[in-house]
Amino acid sequence: VDINTPHTQVEFGSVVFTDKRNLFISTGIEEFEVEDKSYFGLSAQAPLFKNMTGSKVGDTVSFNGIEYRILEVF
Repeated sequence: VDINTPHTQVEFGSVVFTDKRNLFISTGIEEFEVEDKSYFGLSAQAPLFKNMTGSKVGDTVSFNGIEYRILEVF
């Protein structure tokens, strides 16, 4: 994962802030903290990621009856 690559849509390597939680699209890893913010490592194989792929700021994605509004992608 190249952390210097800017992302404008959800894809592998993106950091995604939603109204539910912050996600790092990489591999499935436990929640971790960086500068007092919690992140969840979401696998690129996860169904939620598959639903989010290509989404942009302002989009809403549904998964398992839960809606996630995308607030930031970088």
